[in-house]
Amino acid sequence: MTMRFVVAALAAMLAVPGQAAEPVTRVGGAEYRPASALKAAASVRMRVESAATSRRVELATPTSAERAKLVELNRNAGSAYAAPGRPQFIGFGRDVAAGDRRIDLAKLAWTTLEGGDRVARVEVASPSAASMRVAVRLAQATPGLTVRFAAGSASGAIEAVTAATIAQATARFGEYWSPVIDGERIAIEVEAKAGAPLAGVTLELARLSHLVASANASAREELKLLQDIGDSGSCNLNVKCGPPNGPFQDLQTWNQAAATGKLVFTVPSGGTARCTGTLIVDAPGSFTPYLYGANHCFETAYEAFTLNVWWFFDATACGSPATPGAYFVQTGGAALLGRSQDWDWALLRLNTAPPEGVWFSGWNAATIGSGVEVESFHHPSGDLKKWSVGTTYGNVPVDFASAAGGAGLFTRVVWDQGTTEGGSSGGGLVTFDFAENGYFLRGGLLGGDALCSNPTGSDYYSQFGAMLPLVRQYLTPGSQVPGLVVSVEYYHANLDHYFMTIDPNEIAALDSGQIVGWERTGFRFLAYDSPGAGRNPVCRFYRKPAFGDSHFFTADPAECARVAVDYATDWYFESPAIYYVALPNAVTGACPAETKPIYRFLNTFEINHRYTTEQTVANELSTRFGWTPEGYGPGPLYPVMCSPEGG
Repeated sequence: MTMRFVVAALAAMLAVPGQAAEPVTRVGGAEYRPASALKAAASVRMRVESAATSRRVELATPTSAERAKLVELNRNAGSAYAAPGRPQFIGFGRDVAAGDRRIDLAKLAWTTLEGGDRVARVEVASPSAASMRVAVRLAQATPGLTVRFAAGSASGAIEAVTAATIAQATARFGEYWSPVIDGERIAIEVEAKAGAPLAGVTLELARLSHLVASANASAREELKLLQDIGDSGSCNLNVKCGPPNGPFQDLQTWNQAAATGKLVFTVPSGGTARCTGTLIVDAPGSFTPYLYGANHCFETAYEAFTLNVWWFFDATACGSPATPGAYFVQTGGAALLGRSQDWDWALLRLNTAPPEGVWFSGWNAATIGSGVEVESFHHPSGDLKKWSVGTTYGNVPVDFASAAGGAGLFTRVVWDQGTTEGGSSGGGLVTFDFAENGYFLRGGLLGGDALCSNPTGSDYYSQFGAMLPLVRQYLTPGSQVPGLVVSVEYYHANLDHYFMTIDPNEIAALDSGQIVGWERTGFRFLAYDSPGAGRNPVCRFYRKPAFGDSHFFTADPAECARVAVDYATDWYFESPAIYYVALPNAVTGACPAETKPIYRFLNTFEINHRYTTEQTVANELSTRFGWTPEGYGPGPLYPVMCSPEGG
């Protein structure tokens, strides 16, 4: 597959002078009241009843081996809670039998509606499931075809999507996941406009996700289903109760609670997990639905694309802690914009608008010191929203030897009231500003050992300020640090290749799928946009398709000259200065002050390089067979360039 980029436009882009204004480091929150209010999900009716089902696919009752997948996913056998630094899984994947997987739409029994449109219904069942998701595939975007998903006995659809939407997802991610639907049976209704071609169109049932918990139930309602996972502990505070468990809550707390969503998403194996996220405001007040969460919940674009969000999933009142009020389930998924495994933050952009009345949280990028009163809003064990009140004890390194932590600093919190649990991951840590009479987001939950049974345990939170320099183009587009650009990393699964770019045109082409097969990894780092003292230009080479179709970057002038001359046959010299970076000390490998290492690894099987500032990623690659570190210093990690830390 040829991927050749034109980079001449970069020179003009890099020449634009930076803005001189002091960068924004805090923004106040706001309520979402759009002119065209989205107050509730539009009611889409199924067109035919269950009795008219054309095809039924029923799996056997899950075996003990299948159920054991849930324990494996949670990596904490025997515990009631997910392991620290990992999301809480509530569902496992199930394969559909080969003979039931492919459904030839032309061979279904169709019901003809008035006007000539046709409808066919397929039902899929997984006995004993509390909720389900089904992954479907369409290889082609057949015009005039709509697919609806609903509970087996429901007359209203949870979601309706076009065949084009499913086909695009199939091309990008291999499948399209239905929304989470209550019960052990999902109805898939296909409607074809009069004259829509059906010959050769195949709907494939890729797999199911069998959930042992209903995402719409409170923890008490889940109790019997969740004996192997757990439910929200008794010390958790109902968000509708004021401290200490008083009957009323103040408006500012209700507002902040309305920025908190229960997140349910699915991984490629079919495992479904839950975390917590916070809707955040941008400086222009555009109400673009940016969601702050945890890296250990969203490690790939795939998980983000499968996201469902429960808004207003709260108790009806202080005295009714197990009764949910009116809530809104947002489908449509999200785009992964950025993340850090070292610092455990993730920034997503929801693909559809949230409902009217949600709160876009304010945020503050300043580091929190010790002895500060903080609060957290979250969904422990997927329960109705809870809140916790505690005190900070400084910022410390944390390594749970899992999917998160290990190279960043995290705010340590001990709770005075409430706690957190599995499902609370990513839940926002906030401080209250009395001068502005509102809450400001400061980070999200990595994990810890705080529990109702361990009230003196500690929890650890990411730092919003660690993210901001890398995502200013989204959150503060009119207030960016002069002289800096962001390099965005992509991955092509079929090629097993990594690529990075700062070019907006390349980024747009990759994100849109115009250049097929590439997805963001979420990793980003900063570079300089112009020459200066202590800065070296980074030259870029492209390996011609006949020799491997890859890219190579170096800031070493001698290496750049050597590749240009010695490897001119297979490497095309694209640019002498794609951007600028500092170089580490050739002997010690140390980077200059206010910069951090960029590590380079060669995949010897593919002749493809990966560049990262993530220490946890570098540590993992250094032990992976076939990956060779390249750079300066005595090791064990060898920096090859140095990235500015930004501001």
